[in-house]
Amino acid sequence: MRPVDQTKFGEPEGNCVMACIASILHRPLSETPDLSGFAKKENGPDWQDWHDAVDTYLFQFNLFHLDMKFAEGYGPAGYAMMSGPGKRGIDHCCVSYNGKLSHDPHPSRDGLIEITSWTLLLPVVKIAEGRGNGPLIVEPRGAGKIILPN
Repeated sequence: MRPVDQTKFGEPEGNCVMACIASILHRPLSETPDLSGFAKKENGPDWQDWHDAVDTYLFQFNLFHLDMKFAEGYGPAGYAMMSGPGKRGIDHCCVSYNGKLSHDPHPSRDGLIEITSWTLLLPVVKIAEGRGNGPLIVEPRGAGKIILPN
């Protein structure tokens, strides 16, 4: 993990999620998609499109994201992302390692008040050819569609 700080703040413009992903993948934030536009739509946030954009970016690394909750006292092994309310009064995302805070991408480094969900970056492999000439589409529970090339 190489810490990357967010450059946009507040809801819906903040980019803490992509800063966490960039940190875990050792990538510059400038290479990640700007997802703030998905939350600014006229009819409210389009979270499915947001999840799809995250997975489209992650797929180049053979990864997808999965949002989940664990029983109290448990968390994911290795690097993951933890989300919940931050001390600034809005939802926030930080990098965790073995269930403990590893990096807060906000300059305050305040972390979270509580953890309400976890996001894991999981590997994906091509195991079957798509039907017909189109791509194989996988819809993991809790994440957006992943479109695998033929």
